[in-house]
Amino acid sequence: HRVKNNLQVISSMLNMQSRKLSGKPEADLLQESRARIQTMAQVHESLYRSSDLRHIDLERHVRAIATGLYRLHRVSTVRVGLAIDLAGVQLEIEQALPCGMLLNELLENSLAHGYPDGREGTVTIELEDDGEHYCLRYGDDGVGLADGFDPESSDTLGTKLIRTFANQLRGQLKRESAPGVRYELRFPKKQQGAGRLKQEGSETDGG
Repeated sequence: HRVKNNLQVISSMLNMQSRKLSGKPEADLLQESRARIQTMAQVHESLYRSSDLRHIDLERHVRAIATGLYRLHRVSTVRVGLAIDLAGVQLEIEQALPCGMLLNELLENSLAHGYPDGREGTVTIELEDDGEHYCLRYGDDGVGLADGFDPESSDTLGTKLIRTFANQLRGQLKRESAPGVRYELRFPKKQQGAGRLKQEGSETDGG
């Protein structure tokens, strides 16, 4: 509860600062950072509201993340729908945090860049369980990546964070060739040494 409250204080401070910079590029960067902090806070809020202090209901967690991002970008779910198939998935906190943060980055990109000028569409998030691994799939049917943009070699903060969180899950991240943007992350259900950030470029980095 204290961790969640402290993160909310930081989020409020960033929000106040971004208002002072209204209309400037720096304001958008602060709001992106605020969204990341809100995602971290959501994990702890889910924990203190639950009788299980080790596991997070992934669907509830992702819907809370999405609600904040849709509100931040002033995008209606009528215009850009959200199809989530994560029912019954319970993740340990060491997995829930990087998984939520990775989805935060992907959804942030979709809402910020994938549906310009009132374009309509749908974002899909689903997860399969094969017994030993989870397979998380994310996709949007927006305008796709900009010409010449290669997420595998990009050094933007968002793409670096996506690779970092995939590594933290000890997962293999693949970008599929399809209209819009599609990613698949396969990671083990049981982890050893979870919670440690790996160096970028390790052999587990599939992105």
